[in-house]
Amino acid sequence: MKKMLIAGVVLASASSVAFAVTDSASVPVGATISPQCSVSAVSTNSNVTIAYDQNVAQLTLECNVAGDITLDLTTANGDSLVNTAAGVAVDYSLDLIRGDEFGPLFEFTALNNFQTPASFTIDNSGGALIQPAQLDLRLNIDGSGENIGGMFAGTYEDTITMVITAS
Repeated sequence: MKKMLIAGVVLASASSVAFAVTDSASVPVGATISPQCSVSAVSTNSNVTIAYDQNVAQLTLECNVAGDITLDLTTANGDSLVNTAAGVAVDYSLDLIRGDEFGPLFEFTALNNFQTPASFTIDNSGGALIQPAQLDLRLNIDGSGENIGGMFAGTYEDTITMVITAS
C-alpha cells in the first residue's frame, strides 16, 4: 500500500509541472518633437555700390513642420537706401536666389526683382527644410539714369527683416 501511495504522489507532482503560468507586461514608448522654424541672416556685403545685383546676405532657412512655410520680407525704409543727413533716398529691388548647390530641393517663384513687403510660400510637406537651406539675398540698384544722377555724399541705409512662419 505504501508503494502505491508513493507512486500516486510522484504521479500527481509530475502532472502539476506540465501546467505553466504566464504573465505579460507592456510599456508604451514614443517621442514628441517640438515644432521649430528658424531663419538666420549673415551679412555678406553691408557696403553696397551703385550697381545691379549685389549679394548682401546669406539666409539660412530650417523648419521641421510639414506643410506650407511662409517667408515674409519687409524693409524699414520701403525698399529705399536712405541718406538721412542729406534727406535723399535711392530705390532698390531684391532677388532671392538658391545659395546651396547640394541642399534640399524646393521651388520658389517670382524671386527676381521684387519689392517688399513680400511673402513667399515653400511647400515643406516633403521635408525640404528639415535640413538647412541657404538662399542669397541680392540687392538691385539701377545705376543708370535719374535714379542715381547727382547723388549726395553720405551713408545710405535700410534694414531688411525676414520672418519664417509654419502654417
